[in-house]
Amino acid sequence: MRVVLLGLCLVMSIGCAEDAEDTGSVTDDPAKEEVKEDPIPDEPAPPACNPAADVTGTAITGVAYVDENLNDESTFRMGLEEDLDTPLDRFKLTLLGAKEEKTAASCEGGDYGISDIEDGTYVLMPTLPNSQRPCSSRNCPRRFAEAVKEGHVKIVTFGDSIAVVGGQPFFPARLATLLEPLATVDNVNVAVGGTTSPQWLPGTNHFQTRLKPELEDADVVIITLGGNDLLVYIQTLGPAALSDLQGAIDGATDLVQVIMENITETTAEIRKINPDVDVVYCLYPNYGQATSTSPWSLVSGLLQPETFMTLLTTARQAVPADAGFVLADMFGSFEDLTLDDYLFDALHMNEAGANHYAETVFEVLGGVLVGPSPLDSGATPLGLDKSYALVPTE
Repeated sequence: MRVVLLGLCLVMSIGCAEDAEDTGSVTDDPAKEEVKEDPIPDEPAPPACNPAADVTGTAITGVAYVDENLNDESTFRMGLEEDLDTPLDRFKLTLLGAKEEKTAASCEGGDYGISDIEDGTYVLMPTLPNSQRPCSSRNCPRRFAEAVKEGHVKIVTFGDSIAVVGGQPFFPARLATLLEPLATVDNVNVAVGGTTSPQWLPGTNHFQTRLKPELEDADVVIITLGGNDLLVYIQTLGPAALSDLQGAIDGATDLVQVIMENITETTAEIRKINPDVDVVYCLYPNYGQATSTSPWSLVSGLLQPETFMTLLTTARQAVPADAGFVLADMFGSFEDLTLDDYLFDALHMNEAGANHYAETVFEVLGGVLVGPSPLDSGATPLGLDKSYALVPTE
């Protein structure tokens, strides 16, 4: 009781006698009362910057900036324009690994470096200045790294045959293999070969029965859609396309916009069910590069080389920067490769192609791999060059 009374005395700011039965008296003279103001908490010190020029050993480097003219389109179509873009000073990044966690911050010029990365699998997580602020480089997932920290990641893939035809295991399973050193991965692949973007719109059978039941606890949703829309369009035109190639190309370009509108509508419904989920859209490679694979070898003789590039560039630009998509840009990632070496048939990926798809998604989600790859003939290292371009604030 004595301790309780003493504690009450302190809380009530009254004097108490040492004897619990002696309550003492309250001072009547205000001048004698000492008024103590609550201390003002110190502002947290900004993190020290990590210059890219000072890295040692195996290192991750990059630059963070505001893309003032929204000129960036993906991790393969970005870059700081010094006379226009605004470098981000003290842009914080966290490297999550199974055994360690490192932090870094960009310097005055927007550059950063993380040194001495040991062999292993990691995820680099940027801390965005505003939780709702998207990035024009389309490599700023929000939920994925948190799921890795929690130890369990659920990945749901839907769309067309890219995810279910070709070299096995298919690319979503290979992505899960890349991530397994970091977390338990629940890989759910509900893709259906031959499907088009309208067939996955909200309310359709595929959305309601295959996709929707998996969404509530998903951390990442991967989409492969759009190619069959264009194939159906070409089949509908038939031989008439040859008599008016430019008209057919113009129509295909318009269709690309419609495809992305469908995908955006589906994504909006996905986020109504699960607002935190990361949505990854896989842009197709440039099949015009497959000059030794039929029918592309024939098509390349009918169309200008720029035709496929124009369609894919339009598709890449149509991915809305303000919708929070993460873009796995296969158009960019295959650009300097011989695509024929990665094809199972005219459209689908062989084992090397499935590896490349998985690795591209892994990197755009923030994945870093140093040392041997868990994939047979997998590439290594992965993800050592990571830059971020943010959309300007209004």
